[in-house]
Amino acid sequence: MKLTDLARATPLLPLLLAAPAAAGEPGEMRSFGDWIAGCDNRLSCTAIGLSPEAAPVFAYLKVAREAGAQAEPTVSVSILDQLETGGPIGLALPDGTLPVTSLDVPEGADTSFAAAELGDVDHGAFLDALLPASVLDVSLGGDTVPVSLEGLSAALRYMDDVQGRAGGLTALVAKGEAAADSVTPAPPPVTVTAQPLSEIAEPGERPAALGAPEEYCPDNLDDLVFEAADGTRLWGVCSSAGAYNLSYDFWIVRDGTAEPADFGAFGQGFSGDGTSTLVNPTLMEDGLTITAFARGRGLGDCGAIASWAMDAGAPTLVESAVMGECRGVMPDDWPVLYRAELSTE
Repeated sequence: MKLTDLARATPLLPLLLAAPAAAGEPGEMRSFGDWIAGCDNRLSCTAIGLSPEAAPVFAYLKVAREAGAQAEPTVSVSILDQLETGGPIGLALPDGTLPVTSLDVPEGADTSFAAAELGDVDHGAFLDALLPASVLDVSLGGDTVPVSLEGLSAALRYMDDVQGRAGGLTALVAKGEAAADSVTPAPPPVTVTAQPLSEIAEPGERPAALGAPEEYCPDNLDDLVFEAADGTRLWGVCSSAGAYNLSYDFWIVRDGTAEPADFGAFGQGFSGDGTSTLVNPTLMEDGLTITAFARGRGLGDCGAIASWAMDAGAPTLVESAVMGECRGVMPDDWPVLYRAELSTE
């Protein structure tokens, strides 16, 4: 499935792909051929190279780099481990040579996907070897998958531009003579003070202002109610249901009043009618954040993930990640577009 197909299927994505209006807001995700790249509000960037939709198994290449003059790129490879062989992962260029041709998969890793970083080698030299090529063959067991390199150069150039490396010694593609100290430093972190929440199993009668669940919601589905120590409640009522997405409209209920919650652009529901909707929301075990996962399809390899904390009585974005291509990339590897640090003080 292509990025444009997913955007049509999930109306929230056009909002998530827009450039930030100002510093400190979510970053931008771009598509370059068979590569996607995204950078967050602290200029940390990720680029992902994809395998064909018709490939026998999923495989992808990931390039990540933090902001700042001293940060080095990190390259990793992932491939679906159908037979749970556990590695090693083979790497080859049909035309050309690589400084690394085999990767050991760490013990205790997820058995469904074999994933490994290049390790203690020059990751920049590995990327240099890839730039003239069209595909990287990734193999595991009896499977060999061509990961496309079409768009790699443009994706790396985009990362260089965002991080202020273009024309400098630390650039990946747009190299030059500019000294490392000319690289843009990472902006200071945003701190969110989280009010601990608890899920209320029996919240009592639903306030009249909230209305009833929509007709397509499952019968007898309970509301989702999260409460802070001061009695403020985030009260969610089902607004839509599908095969793998369950949406809730949330209200802030306090002191006998109720008003729609505002989760910003990353709270946009599939109905496209406001920012008070979360898709598949979950209160995390520590009670500090609510995470929503809007799946582009049931496999969960595309869509949008975001989390919020209650700060001063209002939901505040903590982290967001997006994957606009349904081609096997696991959520932990999606480009992060926003991140903040949590505090409970």
